[in-house]
Amino acid sequence: MDLSLSDVEILSLVDLLKTHTELFTQADKHSLIALINTLPDDKEAISNNIILWYEERPIIEEAMFEKLSSDEGFSGALGEQNTPLTPEEYKQTIKDAISL
Repeated sequence: MDLSLSDVEILSLVDLLKTHTELFTQADKHSLIALINTLPDDKEAISNNIILWYEERPIIEEAMFEKLSSDEGFSGALGEQNTPLTPEEYKQTIKDAISL
């Protein structure tokens, strides 16, 4: 099964959390965890809310845009992941990628 745009958006954030931790303040990390904890188990809702969250953080938004618009960054964000996770798995994956 192919990855949807929502899958790619979520995986890109996870990759950014793992590879560019310096972009995320402690407040950013706490607010992201709080957001994830309130989201329904729906992949599109998770992705859409992630976009709204990082649009309020210009440095993170710019890094996400660069990652998603470059072939290298795009494929790097996906890593070995070629099948979608469940919404619950995505939420846990995001939380696991946040180093507090």
